[in-house]
Amino acid sequence: MSRLPMGESRRPTPYETWIEREGMPLVGGYGVEDLRTVPLGWWERLGCPAAYVHLEGGNGYVGALVVEVPPGVETRPIHHLYEEQILILEGRGLTQFWAEDKRQAVTLEWKAGSLFSPPLNVSYQMYNSSGSEPVRFVAVNNAPMMINIFRNADVLFNTPYHFSDRFDGRENYFDSTFRDSEEEDKAVNFIPDVYAVPLVSHEERGRGYSRLGINLSGNAMNGHIGSFEVGTYKKVHRHHGGAQVIILGGQGFSVMWPRDGDIVRVDWRAGSMLVPPEGWYHTHCNTGPEPARVLALRRGFRGLGPAWYPSVSTRVGGHQLEYEDEPPELRRMYEVELAKAGIEVNMAPIQRP
Repeated sequence: MSRLPMGESRRPTPYETWIEREGMPLVGGYGVEDLRTVPLGWWERLGCPAAYVHLEGGNGYVGALVVEVPPGVETRPIHHLYEEQILILEGRGLTQFWAEDKRQAVTLEWKAGSLFSPPLNVSYQMYNSSGSEPVRFVAVNNAPMMINIFRNADVLFNTPYHFSDRFDGRENYFDSTFRDSEEEDKAVNFIPDVYAVPLVSHEERGRGYSRLGINLSGNAMNGHIGSFEVGTYKKVHRHHGGAQVIILGGQGFSVMWPRDGDIVRVDWRAGSMLVPPEGWYHTHCNTGPEPARVLALRRGFRGLGPAWYPSVSTRVGGHQLEYEDEPPELRRMYEVELAKAGIEVNMAPIQRP
């Protein structure tokens, strides 16, 4: 892995300078053990505890804001010129959305496992409905890229423009009906429970793998929900940076490495998050007794940067390794971990030339 020359340091980006000025903790590294226990600091702008997670694989495009709303409390109203996708980790409550007049707000009720995306620059306010339990959510967003572009937070948080093509204020705007989408497999404005979404088998991506691509609220960011059967792992692949992989259920580990570089391993369980850096080979391995389910929230913006084809084999010009082409130590590592857990490999032996 390439490193800075001895004595050299990188200048902070406008985004990193802004985070420091806002007073929020900034979490780095390659993975987070549990988003539900990340230490938080006070964020005056939202009026509640928060921290920002910007892992190595964010590549300056995407990061994740972790927020906790105390029992019976609401956040301050906010709107911004960056997109975000909100996953409720714990608790229950509601959010009000409005374009110009809060008296015409649209109300959305949610619980742990709900997923939604505020339309671009729409005002919203989060309410904790419980008098005894906190709400914690993670908001994956492209704030790092947008702040680095504008270099001015006032523009991002104080611009009044209403994107009427994204939000029309109708009461049923946050419908949970899946529709055909040009951006991903399906478009939807609200997913009540990410754990209950039916997935589609994609064995070409790996033994026992299924997924569903999603696009929320007509925003440029998108994502997918994926599942790995017991005793399996996804085929090694690589793609653009910024995909925030949140573990919804199960346990296992991911390995990722740059070309001709060292392997980085991230162990995970429900609540963990990791972000493979751009162009790094990586895969996700289920070592638990139940299927593992993940939510990957991505930057979108097709055509930005190099073209990646993570579902196409390298044998025909793509960026996915067939099992026979992966590093031999990967299967050996996986078999060792399954043996420790008393779980059998549910994959055909690799036949190498």
